[in-house]
Amino acid sequence: MKEKVIGIIAQATKMTPENINCDHHLVEQGIDSLDMFDILFTIQDEFNIKISEQSIANNEWTTVNKIIAKLEEMIPESV
Repeated sequence: MKEKVIGIIAQATKMTPENINCDHHLVEQGIDSLDMFDILFTIQDEFNIKISEQSIANNEWTTVNKIIAKLEEMIPESV
């Protein structure tokens, strides 16, 4: 999952995956708000989930690690 999220971010921002820090806020890495919306829409499509406006407003999707944690909460594990 981590590689897929980093790949989505890299594609949306033209950053190399190696330059994306999983712990730092994405804005601090040069990702603007338009890129963030593109990233979140792509994540919704790729993982077949719905990201609420409230969770975005609460800054729950601001680092790679936070994104992965939210996805793990939202996506049930395969039985």
